[in-house]
Amino acid sequence: MTRRPYHFRRTGRNPRTIIGVITVFGCLIAGHMILDVSRWILIALSIATIPALWDIISNRQSGLSIAGNRLQWWSGTRHCEIDCTDIDHMRFDTRFDFSIRVSAVTCHNQSIRLPYDALPNHSLLEKACHEHGLRTERHHFTVLS
Repeated sequence: MTRRPYHFRRTGRNPRTIIGVITVFGCLIAGHMILDVSRWILIALSIATIPALWDIISNRQSGLSIAGNRLQWWSGTRHCEIDCTDIDHMRFDTRFDFSIRVSAVTCHNQSIRLPYDALPNHSLLEKACHEHGLRTERHHFTVLS
């Protein structure tokens, strides 16, 4: 049985990031012009946009691929590739902020965390794992180390 490969790719220059940065700076400018907020406060608040600005400037690529019998992911300069036969199961951990972290647990009980920015929607990834014969486990609201 041949399985269709699954590919997911994300770039730093996505519309949500750009719109978010524009919105924040628009609010800061409006706060300065309408509410006469101090420049020092505006500068302190604008520091929170530095990671998003860096994503837009660097346009870092990230993604995940399940093709053939290989699972690979990449995020910026980090990348990893593992044979699907070495994976015992994929663990989906729901955290208290409702984000979902994914780990590949090997047959030797070693847990390999997949980078969050390289992951698609968890339901799509879980479906792709099932299609490629990877068992999944869900763990809700666990404290991660």
